[in-house]
Amino acid sequence: MTGVQTCALPILGTERVRTNVSGAAYESCTSLPFGDALGCTGGNPSPLHFTGKERDPETNLDEFPARYYSSTQGRWMSPDWSPVPVAIPYANLGNPQTFNLYGYVGNNPTVHADADGHNEQGVPDAVAQNVGGVGTGKDKPAAAQNNGQVTVKVEGKTVTYTYPDGSKVVLKGTHAWRDNNPGDLKSGYDSIGRDGRGKKAFAIYASAADGWNALGQTLTSKYGDSTIADTMKHFAPASDSNNPVKYAATLAESVGVPVSTKMSALTPAQFTTVEINIGVAEGYFAAKNSEAYSAPPQ
Repeated sequence: MTGVQTCALPILGTERVRTNVSGAAYESCTSLPFGDALGCTGGNPSPLHFTGKERDPETNLDEFPARYYSSTQGRWMSPDWSPVPVAIPYANLGNPQTFNLYGYVGNNPTVHADADGHNEQGVPDAVAQNVGGVGTGKDKPAAAQNNGQVTVKVEGKTVTYTYPDGSKVVLKGTHAWRDNNPGDLKSGYDSIGRDGRGKKAFAIYASAADGWNALGQTLTSKYGDSTIADTMKHFAPASDSNNPVKYAATLAESVGVPVSTKMSALTPAQFTTVEINIGVAEGYFAAKNSEAYSAPPQ
């Protein structure tokens, strides 16, 4: 293969589609959540596969900076270690899964990735906790997120959420981030407020979980029978300064399907990848976003 190549990467970093300079698909790869059952069609110019790490063709192990990983076993080949001796390296006492020094990302590889062999990284906590309905949002305790009414105050690019127990979460940044609205939805599905004026206002959700759920419900109930291409014409219309053709192509490439694929035909894993990539496109993961949490008054 000669010429320029580009690849489509879901947010976890595993290459799915590689194209040539004209945009034609040259290689597509699929695998299961732990990286096993890897299969590529077309050429295979890159040895970088599971979360972007090199796979040794002789041992079939993935080389991370700290240690080797076996996708067929879904575990590390050696226990975790720390430069400074500790009883349980990189353990989180609030998460017993981290006590397993051979386990990969708490046995939850669909929303977590490990960057170096030591830490779960790659997907912001808000997504790791909320995509697929797991958890309830950002760093706020679950009981407080959904117990009673949440009030919001919008000031410029800052939204302050006040919970019944008196605690607060302050989100600054893009609409998608500060409004707990990764799809930049204008309304619907349990929104609690509006950020902006008139037709340009965006819905605000009490938690990131509510926002991700609203996005999922919108894609399934409103666009389930539509193709990816048709969905983006209405979800991200050109009249809102979007490029729906390019948007649809990016989403389709991220899951290795044509833009003519119906939303309802996507597998759960593909659907989640589409959701996350919408969040990427709408600015939910922008580096400038910030979050601050204030504990309830004593």
